[in-house]
Amino acid sequence: MSFFLGVMHTMNNQDVIIGHLREQLELLTTQLAAAHARVTMLERQSSIAHVVLRHERLTKQEQAVLLHFLECFNDKEIARRTGRKLQTVRNQITSIMHKLGARSRGELVARAVLPQASDVMHRHS
Repeated sequence: MSFFLGVMHTMNNQDVIIGHLREQLELLTTQLAAAHARVTMLERQSSIAHVVLRHERLTKQEQAVLLHFLECFNDKEIARRTGRKLQTVRNQITSIMHKLGARSRGELVARAVLPQASDVMHRHS
């Protein structure tokens, strides 16, 4: 009988260990997914920052606004993130559009990201 109890005790311990390992695996899987999402976001931000820095004609403040604009933030959110007034952000977007030769915000995205493609847009409009 003591052999049987010993086997049962060992099996219970193994179940506890397996349960603990499953919990740890789930936690690690969640952490890995979060880390992957963060890396993906940082890669995207790096790509956008590279695009923004390519436009030397823009002031540092305009580059910051363009960076947030290209990340698809609205004017209010850009103002909040940059610590500027809403009207200042709007004025800076207008200035950026003028400097990059864009007639609309959609065209601004095209000119900021693919300057050569936006030249084609002007020839056909």
